[in-house]
Amino acid sequence: MDEQRLQAYVALVEQLLSCPQGQEAELLQANAALVDVGLLGVMEQYAAYLESQGDGNARWLREFSGRLAQTLG
Repeated sequence: MDEQRLQAYVALVEQLLSCPQGQEAELLQANAALVDVGLLGVMEQYAAYLESQGDGNARWLREFSGRLAQTLG
């Protein structure tokens, strides 16, 4: 994975965390080229970072990542 793609994944994760509830699907659809196993890995790493910082968003991100993983099969 190149640095540019990694930065795009991180930006998408940050957008997911800050978007209004219920708009996640639209955001993923708009960024469909980034929705893959690489994104799932970055989501897990980002959740681990949030957890280490005591940020409650870690749980939401892990749950969302799990649902997304099921969708991707």
